[in-house]
Order: sequence, then C-alpha cells, then structure tokens
Amino acid sequence: KYLVLTHIFVHPAAFIRGDMSKKFSNLKIKFVRGITPILKLLDDKHNVVDELNIQKWDTDTIQVFTTAAFS
Repeated sequence: KYLVLTHIFVHPAAFIRGDMSKKFSNLKIKFVRGITPILKLLDDKHNVVDELNIQKWDTDTIQVFTTAAFS
C-alpha cells in the first residue's frame, strides 16, 4: 500500500488530480501543508516500509513507479 503526501507541487498534483491515481484502489492521498511530496510504502499492518521524496519526479515517473509497485 502507498500513501502520497503532497502540497502544491505540479507533477504530483497532476498525478493526483488526473485519472492516473484512480487506477490504484489501495492508493491513499493525504494533503499536508508545508512538506515536500513524499510517497510512503506501507506494509499490511500500515507500518512504513520505505519513504521516497518525489518532489523532482515528473508525472510519468510517478505513474511508472506506482504501476510497477502495484502490479
């Protein structure tokens, strides 16, 4: 499972607001002001396994990563 935390960054926002994020049923989006966008990988018990800074990722990179991770 993944949790995306973001603020006002262009590429993560485009991924979240577009149709791309709707393809992943176990993707949870949380908006938190004042932090850089991060992608958290959670295990089945909702413990954080990995945390990635996606501030410099473009929309395609986010889509490719989430597609690979959820398949």
